Amino acid sequence: MKIDCPHFDTCSSPLCPLAPNLKDLICYPDEEICRARKFQSLPWIKKQKRIAKLGLTVDDGFFTVTMLNAIQVVTKNLKGADPSDFGSEAKWLKQRAEKRAMVSQKRRNNKAKQNQKHHRVIAGKRDNLVSATSASHQTKRGEK
Repeated sequence: MKIDCPHFDTCSSPLCPLAPNLKDLICYPDEEICRARKFQSLPWIKKQKRIAKLGLTVDDGFFTVTMLNAIQVVTKNLKGADPSDFGSEAKWLKQRAEKRAMVSQKRRNNKAKQNQKHHRVIAGKRDNLVSATSASHQTKRGEK
């Protein structure tokens, strides 16, 4: 069987893009990341690299390809799933989805508030313009 990767014999990355059971594999933030050039554009490998820059360790939990794909933004307070808890990947994904939904709702509420404020400002300007226009059409004393 020929493996189509120049690093196959020397690579110790736990998440190999060529692995047939990739969805079942886990990695810790301080472990090696795939070095094969043709896989560097994969979104989950890019996220692995960003997570590695955070300096997280085994104590900060593990990640799967599914978890890495679920991450929108890598932040300094990112933690992985708990390795001592069976089913922690599912719990982590559920919490992530709930947090994303909460943030989306907050953004919608803020946008609605901004729109209301904008409409009040426009209405106020319109009222000022109407009153200024009405006042300028009044006749002055002695004019007809």
